[in-house]
Amino acid sequence: MVYAKLFYIFAKLGFFTYGGGYAIIALLLGILEEYNWITSSEFSNLVAISQITPGPIAVNAATFVGYEVAGILGSSFATLGIFMPAFFITMIVSKCFYKLKDNEQFNSIMNALRVCAVALITSAVVTFTKDAFFVKLTENSILRNIDFIQEIFKYISPIGIFIFALSIFLKIKKVPILVIILISAALGIILY
Repeated sequence: MVYAKLFYIFAKLGFFTYGGGYAIIALLLGILEEYNWITSSEFSNLVAISQITPGPIAVNAATFVGYEVAGILGSSFATLGIFMPAFFITMIVSKCFYKLKDNEQFNSIMNALRVCAVALITSAVVTFTKDAFFVKLTENSILRNIDFIQEIFKYISPIGIFIFALSIFLKIKKVPILVIILISAALGIILY
């Protein structure tokens, strides 16, 4: 029963999501919290891990959640569910796209879907911003004993903002992504 539910939920997500992996994030988070399969904090970690592993974020998320819920078989059903609708829709659209590309109604639909995708991506950004920048220090953090930092941490995470700003700076300086990820991970280990 859980396998059918995993397949159904991820197939529904795969069928009704337009705009790529980031657009699916907001929908996926809502569904996962509804079923109590994963918390928003765990989901933020999942997305971070998905960024450093090969493959689309939606497929990585489906694989991870399926495994967490029902092991390897659950992972297979969830991954198949997220993949199949996109596969069939892509086949159908590729056959029809060149015939419809000059159709005014088709272009209107595509414009509306692009706006919707931007809204979904923005929603995901808001969710991750909350989890990244508004966290509390753990008991083992080396900054835990500084009074000023403790006051700031009641509202916002200076460490999260620092790592965010450093990552953007390093990206602008054309530092390789893998190096940025390793630096961020090391700072997370040291500062959190």
